Amino acid sequence: ELIEPVLARTRYLHGRIGTSGCIQVDVGDGSTEGRPHVEHFRAFWSRVAERFIANVALDPIPPAALELGFAPELLPAEFGYARQIRGADGTLTDEGDRWTQALVLGTIAAECFAQVGGGGARP
Repeated sequence: ELIEPVLARTRYLHGRIGTSGCIQVDVGDGSTEGRPHVEHFRAFWSRVAERFIANVALDPIPPAALELGFAPELLPAEFGYARQIRGADGTLTDEGDRWTQALVLGTIAAECFAQVGGGGARP
């Protein structure tokens, strides 16, 4: 409720899912089973989409199509955002494939948008 005024005006989301311990984590296939952080972001993104749909007609220049911008930005581990795991050879690498994860995040955002009545959402 505290950030409701911000949610009502949001027209663009910068997508990344993290936990209390790391800004960027691998979310697998995007399911919430055993991943409360994914459930949290799904609820948050759905709320943003819901408020967007409810308020977009009030925009000074409403968009021609009912589209909410979403841009996943997953940075490589050397930037200090992603968790790293030690490989069999002992070297540290990204926890997951950030390109694949960007597609998963886009799909999650599209599902959240469609869930609240956004119609033809696409990742």
